[in-house]
Amino acid sequence: MAHPLGSKYVLHELLGSGAMGQVFRGTVRDTGAQVAVKILKPELLSDPGLVARFFQERSILTSISHPNVVRVIDLVVEGDTAGIVMELVDGQDLRYQLLQRRTLPPAEAVSFVRQLLAGLSAVHAAGIIHRDVKPENLLLDVSLGEPELKLSDFGVARLSQGSALTKVTSLIGTPDYMAPEIAERGEASPAADLYSTGIVLYEMLAGRTPFRGGHPMAVLHRHMSEPPAPISGVPAELWAEISWLLEKDPRSRPASATEAADALGWLEPSLAGLPPLSPSSRALIRGNWSAY
Repeated sequence: MAHPLGSKYVLHELLGSGAMGQVFRGTVRDTGAQVAVKILKPELLSDPGLVARFFQERSILTSISHPNVVRVIDLVVEGDTAGIVMELVDGQDLRYQLLQRRTLPPAEAVSFVRQLLAGLSAVHAAGIIHRDVKPENLLLDVSLGEPELKLSDFGVARLSQGSALTKVTSLIGTPDYMAPEIAERGEASPAADLYSTGIVLYEMLAGRTPFRGGHPMAVLHRHMSEPPAPISGVPAELWAEISWLLEKDPRSRPASATEAADALGWLEPSLAGLPPLSPSSRALIRGNWSAY
C-alpha cells in the first residue's frame, strides 16, 4: 500500500531493514521515477541535533556523484519521519553473493574491493567517514550486465554521529568489521574504512571474517590484540596487501583509498584464472578450534 512522504515521494513495499531504519521502494510523484528510501528509526529523531544535521549535511551528501557510490538524492523530514532518498539499485548486496557462493575467485574479489576503494575515495574527499563498511552495505548493480559495486549507507553514519542512539550504543559499526581504533578509543578516520575494506576482502577469499566468534566484546578484543590468521592458498603478494589494510596502527595502513586501490591494481592481472578457495570451515579462536 502506498504512503506519501512529503510532497515529492510515495513509499511502496519494504525492501529491507537495518540497525538504523527500514528501506522502501519509492517513486517520485511528478515523474514516477523509482527510488529507494531509508526511513530512520524514531530513536534517532529523539535527538534534535539529528534533524538539524539533516539540513546542514544535505548539500554534502547529495553532492557525491560516483559510479561506485549509491547516490543520495534528497533528505526529507516530515513530522516525526525522516528519510534518505537514494537511487534504487538493480541487484543484491554482497552478503547475498557470499551466502550463495561462500568464496569468490581472487581476481573477482580484488576487482570488487578496488571498486569499493574508488567509492571510498569519493566519500573521503567529501569529508565523510563511512564507519560501517560491510557486505550488507555493498550493492552489486547488474543493470548493465557486469556487476558494478556501489557503496551504500554512507549518509546514515554521518547523520547519526552524536545522536541519542549513538550515545546509547557507544559505537557505530559492526564488530566483525570494526577497526581497532574505533573499538578501543571511538576514533574514526579514513584509515578505519580501509581496515574494514581489508576485512571484507578477507571474507570474500576465506568465507569468514578473521576475528569472528563469541561475544561481540571478544571479537573487538581480537581486532585490537590478535593478528589475522593467514588464508591458506592466497598468493603471498595478495596476502601482503590484505595485511597492509589490516594493520592495527592506522598510520601503518595505506595513506588513502586511492593508494590501496593502486596497489591492488598492479596485482590483479596476476590473479586472473585462479579459482575460488575452499571456504575455511573452522576458525582458530583463543587457542581452541571453533566451528564456523
